[in-house]
Amino acid sequence: MTPRRYAQVGVVFGLSVSTWANVARAWPHGWGARLAAAVWPTIVYLAIEVYARTSWGGRVGLWVARAAAVIVGLVAAYLSYQHLAGLLAHYGEPKWSARLGPLGIDGLMALCAAALLNKPAEDEPGAPATYNSTPEEFQV
Repeated sequence: MTPRRYAQVGVVFGLSVSTWANVARAWPHGWGARLAAAVWPTIVYLAIEVYARTSWGGRVGLWVARAAAVIVGLVAAYLSYQHLAGLLAHYGEPKWSARLGPLGIDGLMALCAAALLNKPAEDEPGAPATYNSTPEEFQV
């Protein structure tokens, strides 16, 4: 499997686990709460995608985009974190596991999304040169 494929799997896995954990935490509160809980991980992912894939015009546009991405991303990440941490605590996970677990799940999604955004597919024009195990096996 290629590094790009691992990153794609990581995004899907992280987004799926985060979404389902948020929904599970909201389950006792009805359909409205379940749907609202499913929104937050998706917003985190979309904020990363939109910020990174859009060509922002000028310095002001770039700073406005950065500020909006940070605000939207942090709010959604915080709410997703609260759902995940609450679910882990509810099921009896130790205090530090409940606090750190959500960072691993949403962090995986963010890391893999960033990897996809920063590395073009190998068959795309402008793909970076890569090294295999030895310099003699250099390939462009």
